[in-house]
Formats: sequence, C-alpha cells, structure tokens
Amino acid sequence: MTSAKTTEHRINELETRLEFQDATIATLNDQLVQLQRMLFEQERTLQRLKERLLAQRAEQDADEPLTDPRNEPPPPHY
Repeated sequence: MTSAKTTEHRINELETRLEFQDATIATLNDQLVQLQRMLFEQERTLQRLKERLLAQRAEQDADEPLTDPRNEPPPPHY
C-alpha cells in the first residue's frame, strides 16, 4: 500500500512540475513575441532615420564637402 501511495505521490508531483513548466514556457514565449515586435519596430524606425539622413545629405550643396568632425575647432569652453 505504501508503494502505491509513493508512486501516486511521485506522479502527482511530476504532473505539477510539468504544468508549471508549461506555464513558464508559455510566459517566456509571450515575452519573446513582444520583444520581437519591439525589435522589428526599432529596425523600421532606424531604417527611416537612415533614409532621412541620406536624403538630407543629398540635399546639401554638392560643392560643399562634408566636414570631418576631427578637423572642426573645439567648442569655446575648451
């Protein structure tokens, strides 16, 4: 009789652990989907910003060379 209760107890404990693991996996999956959406949105935003920057550079006078920040004089507070 003790052996049957022990086996039943072990099976119940395993089922409980399995349910907990399933819930944890579902939660992690939901979080992963949310993070992927955020990443895709950030990538789209970055692409739009890159396109705007390139468009602004193209609008600059072609004769005006882009200045190298290393060649600019330091700000007045230096």
